[in-house]
Amino acid sequence: MNHSEQKIISIAKSVLQKEAKSIQEASHKIGKDFFSVVQFIQRMKPENQILISGVGKSAAVAKKISSSLNSIGIKAFFIHCTEALHGDWGVFRKGDLVIVISKSGSGSELIQFLTFLKTFQTKMLAIVGNLNSPLAHQTDWIFDASVKEEADSLKIIPTSSTTVAMALGDALTGVLVDVRNFKKSDFSVFHPGGQLGKNLLLKVETLMHKNIAKVRLNTSGKELIIAMTTYPLGGACVVDAKEQLLGLITDGDLRRALLKNNDFQKIKAKDLMTKNPTHISSDGLLEEALELMENRKSQISVLPIISKKTKKLSGLIRIHDIYHISKI
Repeated sequence: MNHSEQKIISIAKSVLQKEAKSIQEASHKIGKDFFSVVQFIQRMKPENQILISGVGKSAAVAKKISSSLNSIGIKAFFIHCTEALHGDWGVFRKGDLVIVISKSGSGSELIQFLTFLKTFQTKMLAIVGNLNSPLAHQTDWIFDASVKEEADSLKIIPTSSTTVAMALGDALTGVLVDVRNFKKSDFSVFHPGGQLGKNLLLKVETLMHKNIAKVRLNTSGKELIIAMTTYPLGGACVVDAKEQLLGLITDGDLRRALLKNNDFQKIKAKDLMTKNPTHISSDGLLEEALELMENRKSQISVLPIISKKTKKLSGLIRIHDIYHISKI
């Protein structure tokens, strides 16, 4: 069957809209069980772990949730129901949390898995699409992953159901990020080889320019231009005799002053500078520097770096340098 471009785009949009609606409906079903699961995870001992299981498409969802939890430092493992029935029971420990994902909440493999699971003193969370299933009746906590219909035209392909199950796992991960006060720098510890991890692990000192334009409060306009031309980094730092940062003058500040003033020789650095400018400590991370430069009403392209030890000006970092390393 030939489909027009408009028809194909329409079908694609419909699938996404149906899945989005299913996630929205799932958000209204979150209740006390969610809170209880988070509380349990928070109380788990260091030797305990989260084991996540599923069959078929649910297994793929389980693997993704396991990976997400590991990325924030929570010990989580995927275990297949079938493999567990054939010798993987040694991984279970008293005090573990077992998360079982299933749309139907039934099936011979799953029933056997639940039967054997009773012999271990573990807690169980079911992310299940059928609240009247054996799984729902035998679990400690339930995340309701039921959907009104799948998103494909036949309404039989696991689409909305797997999306909702995965989204509930993401919701759990997102909550744990907050309650554990997880930081971006913590994330980098668990992703040292990834680009995000690479950027987050680098401190601003790595890209810092030490040879920069430094002037005093009474530096003349001419001397300021010479300094900024000698060190063309986009800005000049105004410091006192002890190298303490007093202000920042950017290329933009200089250009605007030249346009407004006929007698630029009478202008001093103190007349152009931004007092007490935004800055970052020498032990700060690149991600933090980027956030300081971008998340403001008017973006800045240079950021002074202050020594953590001496509190003196150490150098400058440019936003372009951070952008460049992000592409490596």
